[in-house]
Amino acid sequence: MTKRWVEIEELDFFAELEALCDEIWEEVVNWDRLARETMGMQLVRAADSVGANLVEGDGRYSHKEALHFFYIARGSLR
Repeated sequence: MTKRWVEIEELDFFAELEALCDEIWEEVVNWDRLARETMGMQLVRAADSVGANLVEGDGRYSHKEALHFFYIARGSLR
């Protein structure tokens, strides 16, 4: 049996990550202005950064480059 490469966007966990990001956006938009413009914006950026860096890492040609973006994604997630 030959394994085929599956793009990260096709994996179940990525769909769950996107749903989580949508929930974060929906929650933060309802915060009062100070909270939204300080913590809220940072939280939304970090959440969106996770998916963006996973996709960018998945598109790299070397394992070293891919790992670099995966590490960034992990940092944003934490």
